[in-house]
Amino acid sequence: MRLALICIIAQSFAQSAESVDIYVSSSSGSDTNSGISPASPFQTLARAAQVANGILRESSILLLRGDTFLQSSAWFLQSLRNVQIGSYGSAMRRPRITREVPASGPTVTVDNSSGITVSGIEVVGGENGLAFTFGESAEYSNFTVQDCFFNQISGLHYNASSGSWWGSAIAFAATHSGVQVSQVTIAHNLVNGSDVFYSNSVPYAGWTRAYVTHLLIASNAITSNSYNTLFLDTTSFVSVLNNVFLDNRPTALFTAGTTDIIMGTLNASNVLAGNELSGRGEFQPGGPDGCAIDFETNATGVSFTDNYISRSFGAGAMIFGHVTGSNTGLLLTNNTFINCGCQQTRDDHGAIAFMRPGSSGLLSDNIFLSTIHGCEALNQAHDPGIPGWVLEGNTISGVDGAEVLVASPPLLSLLPNRTLTASSPTPGTLLHFTLDGSRPRKDSPQFPASGLELTDRATPVFIKAFWSAGLPQGSEVVRVESESAGGIFAPPE
Repeated sequence: MRLALICIIAQSFAQSAESVDIYVSSSSGSDTNSGISPASPFQTLARAAQVANGILRESSILLLRGDTFLQSSAWFLQSLRNVQIGSYGSAMRRPRITREVPASGPTVTVDNSSGITVSGIEVVGGENGLAFTFGESAEYSNFTVQDCFFNQISGLHYNASSGSWWGSAIAFAATHSGVQVSQVTIAHNLVNGSDVFYSNSVPYAGWTRAYVTHLLIASNAITSNSYNTLFLDTTSFVSVLNNVFLDNRPTALFTAGTTDIIMGTLNASNVLAGNELSGRGEFQPGGPDGCAIDFETNATGVSFTDNYISRSFGAGAMIFGHVTGSNTGLLLTNNTFINCGCQQTRDDHGAIAFMRPGSSGLLSDNIFLSTIHGCEALNQAHDPGIPGWVLEGNTISGVDGAEVLVASPPLLSLLPNRTLTASSPTPGTLLHFTLDGSRPRKDSPQFPASGLELTDRATPVFIKAFWSAGLPQGSEVVRVESESAGGIFAPPE
């Protein structure tokens, strides 16, 4: 009798022409409830999926804020159209979907769906946090992931040579080539302590890359992640804007090298602008790469402008290319490189390393600063004179021992009443901050002298010191973990 009732309810959800909200609460729900109001929520995600799969019109699946949903396997949602996965309730903490760390497979899977918005949830554990998968030949569009917190997403079977089992916080993948995915927005998310931030593949046999086009990645905070943090491959019309990549470094040696942003085959118009990439590390001294951005195979028509790159172990930007003459028509303008590639003893050192002859582009109005003796601005060992490049208006200061005054980062402390205080030890600087994952600028709010009151919601706080006239200086971050009564103060090492 109960099974028949479940089938009737599921059928009514799928066939109704009107939008419907499905409510889920692990703390106060029951799977015998109707699930269609906050007063009568389901208890489990499995029950919500049972009635939601196949919904073909605008609807919502809402999880109660403050609740934790412990999953032994992926929460599997299928064949949805125009569905929002979000939250309800007055608690500050996002609803948390968690699996043991580590755990095989995704934590949340949305399969063969379009028009999906995922917002305001926390995902912990699994080899993929949120996986959009496609097994049917069709075109899929309109995906948004925003204001989510992804934590401890890690692959189980790490391979030092191939890296084929890295976990991704957000992934798109298909069972066969030719699947088209368009209009994807990934914005204002916090990703911490995971392998990879975004990739259009998953590390499972039988899966391949989905072709993703018109992809916007904006104002995300990516901290303490491992390996190649952001994969951009088999894609076009990509915009990577105003993100902060801070102190990401591998937890094991990957023999092919790691980077914050790696670009494979990109074509059409692609823009990477306004990002901060600071403290990109390597697993060990002498390890390969550890660069901030890697033009790895054959990227064309990429504009890399107004970015701030500092303290990368390897090159700030590596123009690699697997064949001579790859990576053409690049535009690198108005970027600031500070102390990049100074630790790398292999060929990919210096602020920009040109690794193969035949690349081409415009290198203009960039600033190269170094306080470390012998730290190169342009490494042309593999392409002397870089004949394919036009150089205009670049400033090289402080290289080879010349003194450059660089402001110290702000000093941070967390008071018992959960107020964050900050100060700069360098006279003549002002502190500006952001809370949305983006890079602070001079027009960002000024950090209050009385301190910043923190909540129980996992929030990235980026603070940057600016001279009244001069260049912006290094960032710091505080990660406020939602389950901690006192917060977790975690500036970069």
